[in-house]
Amino acid sequence: MFKKIVKGIWNNIKIVLAAALIVGTFYYSYLYLSKVFITEDAYYNESFHNMPKDSIDILVLGSSHAQYSFVPSFAYQDSGLYSYVLGSACQAPKVSYEMLKEALKTQSPELVILEVYTTTPLSINCEGDVCFVLAQYQMRGQEKQNVINYLPEDKAETYRNEFLSNHNDWRTMEDLEKFKFDEEIDPQLGYITLQANLPPFNSWYPLMYDDLPEFSLEQEDIDGLNDVLNLCKENNIELLLYMMPMDGITAESQAALNEVWKWADENNLKYVDFIELSRSIDYRLRVHNDGAHSFSNGASVITDYLMNFVKDNYTFKNHQDDEELDEIYKRAIPGLTYSVFISEYNPIKYLSRLNNYPDTYVVSYNHYDHYLWGDLKDTMINMGLEGFNVDDNYYAVINNGKVVAYAYDALELDFDGHHFELSDKGYYFDNEWVYSYDSLSFMIYYDDYQSNFIKLIDTSSIWDIGYYYTYKPW
Repeated sequence: MFKKIVKGIWNNIKIVLAAALIVGTFYYSYLYLSKVFITEDAYYNESFHNMPKDSIDILVLGSSHAQYSFVPSFAYQDSGLYSYVLGSACQAPKVSYEMLKEALKTQSPELVILEVYTTTPLSINCEGDVCFVLAQYQMRGQEKQNVINYLPEDKAETYRNEFLSNHNDWRTMEDLEKFKFDEEIDPQLGYITLQANLPPFNSWYPLMYDDLPEFSLEQEDIDGLNDVLNLCKENNIELLLYMMPMDGITAESQAALNEVWKWADENNLKYVDFIELSRSIDYRLRVHNDGAHSFSNGASVITDYLMNFVKDNYTFKNHQDDEELDEIYKRAIPGLTYSVFISEYNPIKYLSRLNNYPDTYVVSYNHYDHYLWGDLKDTMINMGLEGFNVDDNYYAVINNGKVVAYAYDALELDFDGHHFELSDKGYYFDNEWVYSYDSLSFMIYYDDYQSNFIKLIDTSSIWDIGYYYTYKPW
């Protein structure tokens, strides 16, 4: 009898173990194969999961407005801190909460910066289930399921069982090893570059309203904000909110945003409203973004402001320098600075970024043509260019922010395998005439000298007069 009881118990244990094995195999097969059978319109970025454990100081969450406005490489250049933009299209606070849970599996940031576009009525432009699907492709495990569960059940079931609908393809695959995922860290670090190609013929600041209607935030947005805040508190993480300037701001949207700021005040949180700041930082629609998403020059302005705000208001106790990460964060800086240099039409803004350009550029200044004055004069002096003064011509080759050589009459130099000649006659690079100029001009080299771009500055006029800007009527 005793043997029969023991045998029965053992058989039950084997059944339970077998069931657990089947369920586990099914579950982890789903997690792996759902990446193999990813839909073509989804973007899965494995880069975040390749970051070294506990290496990220600042985690940026939010919608595509976060992805286009915050540049981790520039943030690193400004502060030495490591950041990552774990954003997704129309990322609602409840999805940001799942993103944060996902991030905390491997990271312990000291600051979360949350972009809050989706708490306003502007988010009516979002495309429903696609937004949730794009978000869940950056997650693993239960968080992946949770985001899909926000969808109506009929749609959620479709995405949950995605790999099952492709089982025939799975069975005919000769070698799943070909689906090894990229183990590299993308130097963009979650940022998306958008470059302005031509100066706009119209620009304006975002609207601000005095008379606002009554507005109440959606309860699920309040719950999402509270969930993000509570998770931050549990993990000793500071939380900072921000909102981007954009077209289409209505009185209702501003009222919604004010409710978010009230929530922040009630919870002793800091926030940055770039709509309200747009005039003081001279951030204009169509100049710095396309009406919604920041161009690279606008992202530079936003990142600089946020990092100055962060340095003034937060202390980072656990930052650890990492030489390999330093190289990754530096890798994208030349290309991004080049993009800002091309896109930005306010010389003071792009010169402040060019000052720390980690590659080679040349500067030529002919003081007889136009004398430097005002803020532009102060910016040039503050760049710390060796030997520069406004009373003499100035020709220099700069590399990694340091003057390699300079002269007041003409400069001829062999450097880094290339030949430079600069004088009042123009530029000669590798014995080929490049460009003639007057007044003040800069030439930036990018991609191992295969690309270059010249910026000419009319020092006698205000920066935007020559581009025929007008202001959009209120």
